[in-house]
Amino acid sequence: MTVRIAPYTIKRVLKIYLLQVGQVNFGKESKMAGNVVELTDADFDDVIHKSAVPVLVDFWAPWCGPCRMMAPIIDEVARDYTGKAKVCKLNTDEARDSAMEFGISAIPTIILFKGGQVQKKWVGLTSKKDLASAIDELQ
Repeated sequence: MTVRIAPYTIKRVLKIYLLQVGQVNFGKESKMAGNVVELTDADFDDVIHKSAVPVLVDFWAPWCGPCRMMAPIIDEVARDYTGKAKVCKLNTDEARDSAMEFGISAIPTIILFKGGQVQKKWVGLTSKKDLASAIDELQ
């Protein structure tokens, strides 16, 4: 009998093991390009709920063409709103729990949070103008 295990299950088991032996700290938010913060399942709730400023989260995956098209826009928003909003990216291939919690069924999906609550959600390509005006409304 052959048992098949999904690749993301193997990744999750490896992450748990590495965390237990202290080899890697996946719970720390890490910076991506510019001011964009890379989120994981481990730190998602803390970042969203403990932020004093609005949090914009881009749910994406490396294989997604439209997600790659959104990347420069997300970087610009992060640069323009430094100190006024936190801009984050969450790789849905690696952070499935957080993606499922918010019903992410298509990417890119961008969600704007304030006080841990969803304020606005965009699915598909979105303009910088739309993102900026939504952040401005929350300030």
